Parts: sequence; structure tokens; C-alpha cells
Amino acid sequence: MKKILVPTDFSANARRAMHFATRMVQANKDAHITFFHVSNEPIPTSFSKKDYQASMEEQLNSDVKRLQEFVLDMYRNMLVKDDEINEQALVKYGKFDEAIVETVAELGIDLVIMGTFGASGLKKFFVGSNTADVMEKVPCAVLAIPDEYSNAPVTRIAYATDFSKAEDGLEKIVSFAKYFHASIELFHVYSVGKGQTDPSTFDRQSYLSNLKRKFDYEHFTLAFVRLNEEGDDLIDGIESYVAQKRPSIIAMATYEKMWYESVFHPSKTKQMIFQTTCPLLVIKRIQQAE
Repeated sequence: MKKILVPTDFSANARRAMHFATRMVQANKDAHITFFHVSNEPIPTSFSKKDYQASMEEQLNSDVKRLQEFVLDMYRNMLVKDDEINEQALVKYGKFDEAIVETVAELGIDLVIMGTFGASGLKKFFVGSNTADVMEKVPCAVLAIPDEYSNAPVTRIAYATDFSKAEDGLEKIVSFAKYFHASIELFHVYSVGKGQTDPSTFDRQSYLSNLKRKFDYEHFTLAFVRLNEEGDDLIDGIESYVAQKRPSIIAMATYEKMWYESVFHPSKTKQMIFQTTCPLLVIKRIQQAE
């Protein structure tokens, strides 16, 4: 993950994502950040084509200057020298999600880091947010930084998986973890009698040895989270895990059809709260789930 896109609307929340990205790459000269803003200030449709183009260019130039100043101000507050980071400021005019998708393709982006806005629960986090749109539409990984995040050190990344398909997204998670020398704990949310991985018969030692050898990374651990109550689901299990283990980041791998579509089915009436300040890393799987 060397090419990183960080969208910003100049808000405090977006600044947290910019701060995270800056700290992430500060010691890595091979990494490159594109700080990105989408301008959509209305331009009168009565303008001639020439005047419309001139107005748009004026707006873009103004926003680029504003973005550059915003980045430099952040660097000063972080005591970071601007030559420590390989970065550029980029502004486009248009719709937010379309501009993000276009830019990810043009620049070959590996990771998008962006903030969420006022989401106190995982359901609110996903439903109707720009972050959810980006996660669904871009082919690269997306790291979402919650509004409450305090920029704590990244020491442990918790990867929610059923183990049978864990390796599909693990290469990218390892690449991300190496920025922080963080451990990766693969954890499985399960319930008895549903045909899932059985922790009592699972060969943990052999599985971990294989992962370490295949991904050339030593810092793997495993955990199982059992759902105890009828009606509990994936989110309940993740919530329980986070409360007990308090990881630095939660990671998930998904398919083109987003995993949360089944979790948050409209018929569900239960309020599923995910009170956490953990960033969420979503790795896109290209193939469809069986």
C-alpha cells in the first residue's frame, strides 16, 4: 500500500484522517499521499461555455491553494517537516463519489483514508454516508477514521474472518500492518451448530505457521468469539470482541456485494450499536461470495 488518497472537506473530522495518513507514512519514503478535495460550488448555468470554464478554473485554483495551506498548517501543528512526506494536493470539480472513483483509477491508488461524520454506531456509520459509497465503489482498500478517534498508536489490527477465506484479503492487511509493525489477530465470530469453524478441533499452531511462512510476517495471533444469545449476529460478536480486546483497528474483507447488506437487512429492528473509536479497514475482494 504505497499510493494513498486522503479526501478532505477541511473539517475537523477530515483532518483526523489526514493526521493518521501523515503519521502512517512519515518514516516511509516509498509511500505517497494525495490530499484530495472535491469542489462542487455551484456555477450559474447562464454562463457561456467560456465563462463557465473560467469560473471553474478559478474555483479549482482557489481550492488547491486552500488545500495546500491546510496541509501545511497540519504539518506545523504536528511538528512535521513538509519534506518528510511525499505528497501532492489535488482538487477536482464534480460529485464526490464519482471524483473519488475516477481518481483512484487514474492514480492507481492502493488505500483511501477518510473520516466518518457523526457516526456513533456501525449501522449509522454505513447507512447513507459518503464513506459507505466509497467503500462500495472503489476497488482498493478503504480505512475509515471515526469522529471520536484520538490518533492512538497502532499496535494491533483485528481481522474479522471465518478463517476459510482469510487469506483472500490478508496480503493487503499485512502490507498495511507493516507501516506500524503491528500484530494481526484473526478473530472468528461463531455460534454452535451453524457449520462454522469449530475452535475445539481447529489446528491453531499449524494455521499460524502457514500464515507466517506464506506472508513472511511473524506477528499473527488467533481468537474465537462465541455468540451466546439467540439472535446475536456478526455485529454483536465484533462489539463483544472490541470491548474485551480493544484493538487499534478492525479489518474486514468483503466482496463486490458488500457484506453489511445482509447484516443490516431492513427487516432487522434491533438497534445494533458499535460504540468504538477503532478505525475500520475494509479490503475489497473482487470475486463474488459463493
